[in-house]
Amino acid sequence: MQQQSAGSVETVKKVSSLNQSADVVATSDWIPIAQYLYPNFTKWYGKFASNTMVIAYTNKSKYADEINSTNWYQILTRPDVQVGRSNPDADPNGYRTLMVWELAQKYYNNATLYSQLLNQAPSKNMRQKETDLIAPLQSGQLDYAWNYESTARQNNLSYVSLPAQLNLGDPAYQSFYQTVNATSAGQQVNGSLIEYGITVPNNAQNPDLGQKFVAFVLGPEGSAIMANNSQPVIHPMQVTGTVPPLLAPYATTATTTPALATVATTEAVPANVTKTAAATGL
Repeated sequence: MQQQSAGSVETVKKVSSLNQSADVVATSDWIPIAQYLYPNFTKWYGKFASNTMVIAYTNKSKYADEINSTNWYQILTRPDVQVGRSNPDADPNGYRTLMVWELAQKYYNNATLYSQLLNQAPSKNMRQKETDLIAPLQSGQLDYAWNYESTARQNNLSYVSLPAQLNLGDPAYQSFYQTVNATSAGQQVNGSLIEYGITVPNNAQNPDLGQKFVAFVLGPEGSAIMANNSQPVIHPMQVTGTVPPLLAPYATTATTTPALATVATTEAVPANVTKTAAATGL
């Protein structure tokens, strides 16, 4: 087995459209699995991990010594600051960024904040995936970049932690997250808690090994690795469909979610997890 990393829609379509085999498919948004693989190409999928949105930066960033979790929007809207974001038509982090801006507009009761943040993150500062923002940030081409806490920590970047009402990572604020939406490739994506998706497709060449890998990720050792990389595992995994017996101890039936989307991309499971049981389609 070996790991392959790609956008979520590209990944799932390798299975659904190109008939490529994958022992495990894991995505940074569960919706592509639900739309393209279930129920014709997999018998189940689970929401297995979460994350939080942050603002990444370096010591080269303008006003790096000033920015914090209370004044971040004032710093990011200064005219001399270069802010990067990922493409909302190709990357969940991209449309989640737009959701954070809309939530911030409500949270800070500032009717123009969304447009201000949008103006400060123009298309020239946009990249396809959130990981593509790391190099321009480190080189000083960008001062700040919207990203995940896991990506910032795994790349030794400084970052601003957002209030829980804005970071899409706190289940206590799920109802607030659901008050906003964004457009991705012409489809509405409803605001929701960040939840990664995972499955073992029907065409897996090594389905038993794929299930064992998922069990490892959900078990104590894998969960600890995920947590150390700021991608906490959801216990129990929220499953739609018929979960294999091996995974039943880690799973429960998912509740209905109103979140809808057709485009999302993968953030790979940390390398020190995938090396234990590498999976294609990541």
